[in-house]
Amino acid sequence: MSSLQHTITKYKVCDNPSEKEKLMNEILTLAQERSDLIVKEQNNTKVLPTTGISLIDGALSNMYIKATAHNIDFNLIINQDIHYLINNLITQTDLETLLCDHIKDAIIAINSGEDIKGKILVTITMNDDIYEISIMDNGVDFEVDTLAKLGLERVTTHKDTGGSGIGFMTTFETLKKSNVSLIITENKTKTPFSKSITFRFDGLNIFIINSYRADSLKQSINRDDIVIM
Repeated sequence: MSSLQHTITKYKVCDNPSEKEKLMNEILTLAQERSDLIVKEQNNTKVLPTTGISLIDGALSNMYIKATAHNIDFNLIINQDIHYLINNLITQTDLETLLCDHIKDAIIAINSGEDIKGKILVTITMNDDIYEISIMDNGVDFEVDTLAKLGLERVTTHKDTGGSGIGFMTTFETLKKSNVSLIITENKTKTPFSKSITFRFDGLNIFIINSYRADSLKQSINRDDIVIM
């Protein structure tokens, strides 16, 4: 700030147009650096809401740091206690893996798309007395071939940017073990989020794709275990 004040003072008393232009550029650079520093500091000191489970909080905090490193705005909404969830419906380790795998996928999807301000929102809620965990992002859509093979073989839309396909294979094993349903939602309007992945702990273990391109997906995906809406 003292450098900025000093440069502004010099600018005010300067009569040389060329020198004034140089000083103005210096002022703008100092201001931008200060602005970037403030944003970085805000990101680094952001306090996420707690789940009450230290293992899950640590995993989410780690994912927040990874997202921030990629200049992605990461937010978390928790309006439901999850002690019953991990004591009765899924293990802490499986839940941690589920969250981390798909938040990482969201980061990769954002980095694979256009140069946009990335956004990820994770929500842990209760809907009709059923736990739901959703991960939303504004990254690129799934490729049709990826959707057609999810859970059947290792497949990824983002092989060149770090995707391996292992996450979804592990996910389907966890969903089957815990009888959790998977709902993939694709939005035609890409803001604020282009898609979401929801894990619904309803004891049904069904796979639903709710998409604006449902008609074309029905023509391309031939699987009896997927409901396309």
